[in-house]
Amino acid sequence: MLKIIGGGSNLPKASNIKKFPKCSVIVVNYNSKLYLKKCLDSLTKQTYPNFEIIVVDNASTDDSLKTLSGFPEVKLIKNKSNLGFAGGYNTGVKKSDGEYVAIIDSDTIADKGWVSELIRIAETDKRIGVVGGKVYHLISGQKKSNILQYAGGKLHKFLNFYLFTTKTGNNKKDVGQYDKIKETDFVYGCAFLVKRGVINKVGMMDEKYFMYGEEIDWHYRIKKVGYKILYVPGAKMWHFGSPGVGKVSYKKTFYIQRSNIRVVLKLFDYYWVVWYVFFSEPVHIFLKIIYGTFRKTLRDDLHATYEAIKWNVENVNETLSARKKWLKHNEALKNSG
Repeated sequence: MLKIIGGGSNLPKASNIKKFPKCSVIVVNYNSKLYLKKCLDSLTKQTYPNFEIIVVDNASTDDSLKTLSGFPEVKLIKNKSNLGFAGGYNTGVKKSDGEYVAIIDSDTIADKGWVSELIRIAETDKRIGVVGGKVYHLISGQKKSNILQYAGGKLHKFLNFYLFTTKTGNNKKDVGQYDKIKETDFVYGCAFLVKRGVINKVGMMDEKYFMYGEEIDWHYRIKKVGYKILYVPGAKMWHFGSPGVGKVSYKKTFYIQRSNIRVVLKLFDYYWVVWYVFFSEPVHIFLKIIYGTFRKTLRDDLHATYEAIKWNVENVNETLSARKKWLKHNEALKNSG
């Protein structure tokens, strides 16, 4: 069990860290005109003394990049096409040199101590691989709230309906009930920090996900080789969520379902794959039909699910090849100690 549960005196303060390892903060932008400026405003005001900000643009078609004229310290990388979240972040990782890499969505606003608090905790234990903080809802992408989006995460293999995960505290008012540092199955993909050494050892994000599920896959692989993933409530972030696809849409359902199936096929033991294919997903579809009778989106939901299954069938050989490669790499890491 993790010995450091809360923010007690046994943990170093940022001002007491003798060495300030460089942190590369990577923001992927795709048509984020409404959000990017506030995101960069919050990042340039970080109290941590040694960091760089890199914006990776996935071939945006709006004028969101005009925002960067007010941030001369921000480095810009332009992709020729939309590589998705994983592809965008991987581009940034390759072009950065920080000992720590912060992955941040463009529709977020960070507390000024976000980087400092995460590195403060990460520096306490070499076995800590990933850290992420408390995430709140942004109202209409502009106004901060005290309503939580994330305060820890749990991965469920028994019923795999919504990326088979639950976010602790989601939609609850924050009254201090989730103020203890703890190990978690995953940290929220909108904002987290990972050690460069972990990336070098485990590899980068799987770009086949495009959007949704890439952090679940990555964090699962990182935990499997013995690293800890920590929820750090003192690092606060506000997040709007799904600005490019909408809160409820065909596109969002398609990519969630597509990623869900790929994670199961690529990473889980075969008995969980059988469970998913022959029970969990059929039950999921049945519930969609029952629930969908009261919703106007039933046809889109079922069509998106069908297309997600179809995509995975068409790409099953690549997925199984990635599974074999991952298992071989994982075994080699274990054998090397």
